[in-house]
Amino acid sequence: MPKITYDMTKLCYESAKAIYPDNCKITFMAKSVHESTGMAEGSAKDYIRDFFLMRDGKKLGRCMKESDAKFYFESIYADFGTDALSKALDSFDAYLESDGRNHQVLKNLIQDFKEKI
Repeated sequence: MPKITYDMTKLCYESAKAIYPDNCKITFMAKSVHESTGMAEGSAKDYIRDFFLMRDGKKLGRCMKESDAKFYFESIYADFGTDALSKALDSFDAYLESDGRNHQVLKNLIQDFKEKI
């Protein structure tokens, strides 16, 4: 399985943004991302779904690596503002609290963004 690249992450974000809030189109968009980039279809679906969860302030379904989370946070802030970023950070926080593993780098990233808003 190929590693998730910046281009894959960016396309997932842009695809999710284009269809939000219509979650019926997530599977179709994930297939499109897979065909365009080679990203595993399941991973693309998770990343697109995570955008929806972040926008809604609900617990994330899957963790992202730090650089991908940072891209999502920066993009959500640029596209939707402070309130949307706050929801995205809460969504990620809820996932990390329930995960039980130590994601200190991600926790630090979230804290850095919280301090900016």
